Amino acid sequence: MFGDILKGQVAVVTGGAIGIGEATLRIFARGGASCVIVDNSRERGERLVAELGGDTLFVPTDVSDEDQVAAMTRAVMARFGRYDMLVNSAGITSLTGPVLIEDVSRADWDRMMGINLTGSFLTIKHAMPHMKRARHGRIVNISSTAAAGGGYRGASPYSASKAGIVGLTKMVAFEAGRHGVTCNAVGPGPTKTPTRTILREKEEAIADTLPVGFLAEAEDIGNAVAFLCSDAARFITGQLLFVDGGATIPWNIDAHIPRRPSA
Repeated sequence: MFGDILKGQVAVVTGGAIGIGEATLRIFARGGASCVIVDNSRERGERLVAELGGDTLFVPTDVSDEDQVAAMTRAVMARFGRYDMLVNSAGITSLTGPVLIEDVSRADWDRMMGINLTGSFLTIKHAMPHMKRARHGRIVNISSTAAAGGGYRGASPYSASKAGIVGLTKMVAFEAGRHGVTCNAVGPGPTKTPTRTILREKEEAIADTLPVGFLAEAEDIGNAVAFLCSDAARFITGQLLFVDGGATIPWNIDAHIPRRPSA
């Protein structure tokens, strides 16, 4: 889809060995970019490096740990000498399943924020000096329709973390724009990935509530991310792009109207 327009650039993708992160990284690789897989699973990361080959680097990292993020950034610069694109896809959707706010433990809240929000802050913090120095950079953070009230009951920590991503995205865009750096967020709707078990259990019912009538594949989200990282999107910054099959259309009355049988 993107040809080789990303050739010669370096793309760092957190959560890059599974789900949306992996799909995005594969799109970047096909587009000619050198890819850095940042993931906390050595098994998944090493498997993907072996599969992709070429100029691919795997750096096992817990993105909630600043020392590890700093070390990852040094490894990127030591290997490639540049840092063009950062996609923050590392995240968790649930810790113990749906939990009402009064039952959320402080430890679970802190872990959700640490990975979903603090992790994005840390990777941006350590990438920014290199992007500013080069006067070029593309940052895309993975948020969610939950940031717009599209979450499910019992997902307060997740929704809060994804809404925080949007605020972080806008302020980074404001601060970095004059340095040639854009920062945007993508808000996926229901997407089929290995980590989203609730969708597998209720896929047909959830798909029927969407105007398009089907769930996204991880590649659908990755294509939007790749666009925002390309020069075709150089005038887009500080935005939240929902890639959700129409899930966030206000008052989706049609979802409650029986569909006419196909001819």
